[in-house]
Amino acid sequence: MQTLTALSAMLLLAGLGGCSSGQNELRRQTSPNQKLVAVLMESILKDAAGSVHQDIYVNDQGVPLNLDKPIFSAVACDRVSFDWANDYTLQIHYETTCVIRQFTNRWSRPSDVAAGRPNPIEIVLIRN
Repeated sequence: MQTLTALSAMLLLAGLGGCSSGQNELRRQTSPNQKLVAVLMESILKDAAGSVHQDIYVNDQGVPLNLDKPIFSAVACDRVSFDWANDYTLQIHYETTCVIRQFTNRWSRPSDVAAGRPNPIEIVLIRN
């Protein structure tokens, strides 16, 4: 009976794993002043459609990446890229086929907000 229960549990976990997504880091770039980092992550759902999600995060350099709040989240993009125009401007480039689900045009360092002196960076979308 214990063998059957263990086997059932393993099959259940294997079945759930087929529906989960795994995030892979595609690109990371540090801001010119070396204080911030932008990271492009990709998730592929193992569903019937094989949905591909791409998220971009901004974070303080040297701090573990916070994956709670992407500044950009999209589905079905052929090409997503980004570059730092300067210390406080991040440009996100995307193709016209991209379905943008979430976007914010300003981001502030949590340490600056906590100190009462937010100095936000601007995020600009550029359609190729």
